[in-house]
Amino acid sequence: MSYQRLESATVGAELHEGEEARIADPMWLLGKQWQLGEFTGEDAASPILVEASLSHAPITRVRPGPPISGGPVLQRAEDGLPLETAVEREPIRTGPAAVRLAADAGLQLWRHLAPTEAPDDLPKAIRESFALALGRDDGLDPVGRAQLALLARRSFDARKLHADWATGSKVLRMLPGMKLPAVKTAVDAWAQWYAGLYSEPAAGAASWDPQHMEYRFQVAAGISAKAEVQLEAREYTGGHLDWYGFDRPPKGNPDMGARGTLRKHTLRVLPTPARFAGQAASRWWQVENAGVWFGDLASAPEDLARAAVAAYGMLFGDDWYVVPVRLPSGVIARVDSLQVLDTFEGRHTVDSCAKRDGAGRSWRFFELTGDVLGEWLLLPPALPGVTQSPPIEEIALLRDEVANLGWAAELRVESAAARTIDRAARARAAMPPPREPADDAWLYTLATQVPEHQVPLVPVTSDGGLYLQRGRLATGAGNGVTTRGAVGRILEPERQLLIRDEEIPATGARVTRSWQMARTASGGFVLWVGRRKRAGRPLRSPGLVFDEVTQND
Repeated sequence: MSYQRLESATVGAELHEGEEARIADPMWLLGKQWQLGEFTGEDAASPILVEASLSHAPITRVRPGPPISGGPVLQRAEDGLPLETAVEREPIRTGPAAVRLAADAGLQLWRHLAPTEAPDDLPKAIRESFALALGRDDGLDPVGRAQLALLARRSFDARKLHADWATGSKVLRMLPGMKLPAVKTAVDAWAQWYAGLYSEPAAGAASWDPQHMEYRFQVAAGISAKAEVQLEAREYTGGHLDWYGFDRPPKGNPDMGARGTLRKHTLRVLPTPARFAGQAASRWWQVENAGVWFGDLASAPEDLARAAVAAYGMLFGDDWYVVPVRLPSGVIARVDSLQVLDTFEGRHTVDSCAKRDGAGRSWRFFELTGDVLGEWLLLPPALPGVTQSPPIEEIALLRDEVANLGWAAELRVESAAARTIDRAARARAAMPPPREPADDAWLYTLATQVPEHQVPLVPVTSDGGLYLQRGRLATGAGNGVTTRGAVGRILEPERQLLIRDEEIPATGARVTRSWQMARTASGGFVLWVGRRKRAGRPLRSPGLVFDEVTQND
């Protein structure tokens, strides 16, 4: 027995009808428009054309240090040097590892001379005439000291040879006559290589402000034959240099000599609707991203700004347009005029918010602090990326409320052999065990011991302000009392150091020195040593306690 059965399917495979979102009541759409206030709108036009006129001027001057320091004014475009390099670089050939670097550069000369078949007595004569002086042994790096002693026998002081070669006073007399052209070419190539090996500042061109442990400098752009616009970076901590690190200083700073003319730029483009992550859909029937739900916005009762920005983005995020402008980096720019043509053939002149709100406004966006008119926009010549070595020197700044002191812990320092020494680990290993009182006895300690890598910062007043002055700790007793202090370059042991009290927060701060390398605008490489200041991780106090009495339980 067999039979056949026919059944109808109620589900269709096509999606067109669902995508059309048909409704049976057209009045529903009118009601929705009335609910959203579309019937009361006075201007429903959209921009279709933007015509603008802009002016910009390149930044041509850099002055390291405070405005009244009297430092030299540098040409920013010199050799295409990045602005971060011009600001951060410090002397290397006279730094802590100057001897090791001079010896390594001397070995490089032997590689240049190898193809020239120079006589065997020439290297010996160079080593004797430009001997490498090791200087006093500070006992910081015994292994590195042995390496320097070996290099002193095999190499020479490249700094002395380079200075002598520039004047041609001694080296040329050592060269044999028949080999003079080839050897001279090799030494010329070596001298050129050594001169461009590191990027170092000119004398008196230091931007590092030790009182704030930050960089400070000014830049200027000429806008006419008699006027310039100055910008100042007072708190640049190193790393990434962007527009928000600059302020418009008050009038009265010394002139930097930047002169020029504003370069005009006209624009006639189609505006593009602005888009941002998590933006609400611009169409009523558009399916939104399920990963964004503004109804689940987490904010505290006092977090009004987050709720206001979210509400503004949902309601008016689709009303913003972007007008792309292509300008060179390293300029200050302003918009002279802006006109918008809408879909109803209406033309509108758009003024800046700064001009409409006036000088007493409180809302600012992408404006330079101190720019009262809000007319200038800075496009800094920032580096896209920097290759950075591990820190060759590192200090930690912290407070000690119990001892009423500040402390600068030299965690790592650079030795004369260009080796990074973990001074904190060595100091902890050298600490003697604490004394224990005898049975049923009292033990009086005038002051507890502090690891030798801890440098005290003593509160002092100067110029009406509170500072922390770098000091020294006394060790030993009787006639054998000695003092110890800083040995690294950041704490500047060769001169007095005053750090402003407000620069060391309760959580502390960390300052590092490291090698930096980046590409220049011409595609070459530039190498320098720079510093970074970052928020510190809370460290334990060195434990300095006075008049301590303990008893053996």
